[in-house]
Amino acid sequence: MIRDIQNLSKDMISRIIKQEVIANNLANINTAGFKKDRVFQKELDSAGNRIKEDVNEVTVFQQGALRDTGNPLDLAISGDGFFTIDIDGKQYYTRDGHFYIDSTGFLRLTNSGLVMGENGPIQINGEVEIDKNGRVAVKGEEIDRIKISTFTQPYPLKKHGNTLFEALDNAEELPADNYSVLQGYVEESNVNPVEEMVRMMTTLRYFEADQRVLKTHDELLDKAANQIGRV
Repeated sequence: MIRDIQNLSKDMISRIIKQEVIANNLANINTAGFKKDRVFQKELDSAGNRIKEDVNEVTVFQQGALRDTGNPLDLAISGDGFFTIDIDGKQYYTRDGHFYIDSTGFLRLTNSGLVMGENGPIQINGEVEIDKNGRVAVKGEEIDRIKISTFTQPYPLKKHGNTLFEALDNAEELPADNYSVLQGYVEESNVNPVEEMVRMMTTLRYFEADQRVLKTHDELLDKAANQIGRV
C-alpha cells in the first residue's frame, strides 16, 4: 500500500506539471514561432508493480501555419531550420521571424537580438527584398544571406524564453538546405487550442481520480493504525 501511495503521489505531481505545460501552450497560441511542449513520464515494471520515473518535458517542433502579414520585414521558414539570433555575442535559434530595423539599421528580432547573416549581423539601408533562399538585397544589390541553421534530429535544443532556443553542449550547428524563406509572412504557433483544452480536461479528471484513490488509501492506513493501537 505504501508503494501505491508513492506511485499515486508521483502521478499527481506529473499531472500538475502537465497542467502547467498545457497552460503555457494555451497562453502562447498567438505567439509567432512558438513551439508547444509535451510531458512524458517513464514507467518501469518491477515485480508486477508500475514504478513512476522522471517526468520529461519535450518540445514539439512541428511547423505552424504561415500567415501573410504584408510586412516586408516579416520572414517565415517553410521547411527545416531556424533563424540565428545574436544576443550579446551568444547565438540562439528561433522560428519567430517578426523582425524590425533598429535605429542603427540592423535587423533585429522583436524585443531581442540581432538577426545573423552568413557574413554577420545584417544591416539594411533602404528598401529590402529577400528571396526564397534567404538572399537579402537592398536597392537591387545583394548584401548578405539570412543564416538558416539546423541540427541533426531530434534537435539538441532547449527553450530560452518562449520563442528562442539554446543549443545543448556538444550540439553541432549545420547549415540548413531543405527550406524556403517567405518574405511578408510569419510562422504562427503550432498550438491547437481544442487539442490543448481536451488534454487539460483529461489531465484534470485523472488528477481527481488519483486524489480519490489516495484519500481511500489514507483512510485505510489510518484505520489500520488505530486498530493496531487498540490491540
